[in-house]
Amino acid sequence: MLLCKLKSLSYLGFFLFVLLVSHGYSHIKPASAAINLRGFVEPAYSVRFDNVGPISDRNMLNETRFIMENQWYGRQGEMLDLRLLGAADFSTGHSSDLELRAASVFVPLTTNLELSLGRQVLDWGPAQFEFVNDYFSKDFTAFFLGRDLEFMKAPSDALRVRWYSALADFDLAVIPEFHSDIGPAGQKIPLVHPDPDTGLVSADQLRAAGIDQTFPVSSPERGEVHLRISRLVSSWETALYGYRGHTGTPAGYDQQAEQFYYPQLAAVGGSIRGPLLGGIFWSEVNYEDIREPLAGDTVGLPPDQFNLLVGYQFDPSPERRYLLQAHWLRQLSADGLRAALVDQPDHPLAERDRYRVQFAAEQSFLADRLTLAARFFWGIQVEDWHLRLEADYQWSDAVRFYLGTLFYDAENPASRFGPLQDHDLIYTRLRYSF
Repeated sequence: MLLCKLKSLSYLGFFLFVLLVSHGYSHIKPASAAINLRGFVEPAYSVRFDNVGPISDRNMLNETRFIMENQWYGRQGEMLDLRLLGAADFSTGHSSDLELRAASVFVPLTTNLELSLGRQVLDWGPAQFEFVNDYFSKDFTAFFLGRDLEFMKAPSDALRVRWYSALADFDLAVIPEFHSDIGPAGQKIPLVHPDPDTGLVSADQLRAAGIDQTFPVSSPERGEVHLRISRLVSSWETALYGYRGHTGTPAGYDQQAEQFYYPQLAAVGGSIRGPLLGGIFWSEVNYEDIREPLAGDTVGLPPDQFNLLVGYQFDPSPERRYLLQAHWLRQLSADGLRAALVDQPDHPLAERDRYRVQFAAEQSFLADRLTLAARFFWGIQVEDWHLRLEADYQWSDAVRFYLGTLFYDAENPASRFGPLQDHDLIYTRLRYSF
């Protein structure tokens, strides 16, 4: 099934209208097409160290993915970008699928005004793997299964307009149909039910309990607006952000209907990034407003939240790199939620403040053909952690081999890495590029 098909006539009409308007712009000439397909084929396999937990299958990943892409360029700088992802899953069920990761048109309307229309992968903000001001769709299953982390960035059907001026650069992305994050669904990766009495469950256990585990589908009425205003001040990149849409995960739970849903969300924030003491420093700040009356008063809704993140990367040599990043999350107006969790002091939401730290180190050998990398995530307040170790060996220009391990531990199954605490695994990938 093609995952990117349009789901409503109004959605299709919107894109056709904007496409016709942009195509009719007077100075644009036909693009010069050239077939120059590029891509790769990548079989991947990951297996758990044991079969403990709600999902007994040790075989987490047994698939082959391929990417095919091409770009066509026009005489005035316009571009057509196409990128197709195919996947064959050889685990239980032997399924196959196609996903259009990119199908967009880029048009420079004037010397300082650009338009991108169609399916595209979007992201922004300086933080690494902590998405403070970045509310574009993410695929967290890639993170948990051992896939290439480039697949964490999920595509969106969007209209993006960029305007460059002497005052600042304005970047607006409008996504008429809401794109949620892709997260654990209980088939290969366990999930945590929002009701603290239910705890860690699999999809089969949810169905057996009669709980609706089918998340509400997105629709044009649940669209998103992303805004970034940036300016270079000396050698520092500064930016302001705004977002209106919904939480990326189904963070709300209606106990009467026994169904998950995506609460409405509005957010504002800022970031700064630049050179400091021989390295690169960055910081992000953000305020999230859950647009629901009971936000912070019930376990079924997250509270409003303030985020502060700081990071620093230092490269003592071209072959070596270190990173340190700290993230502070503070609940706002959540007295009712904490009162409801008074009997669960170890629950991740029972405390007003949460702290997360990330360490990373990377070292290259053999003239950069072999790279060893380690990345450690630690939730201080909730006492959970995740360690990623990976070896990346480039056999030739076309062949690359990856071998890695993922380790998890957590005191509470409702924490960020709680569902994975019994799902440590080893993975391998072999990529042939063409």
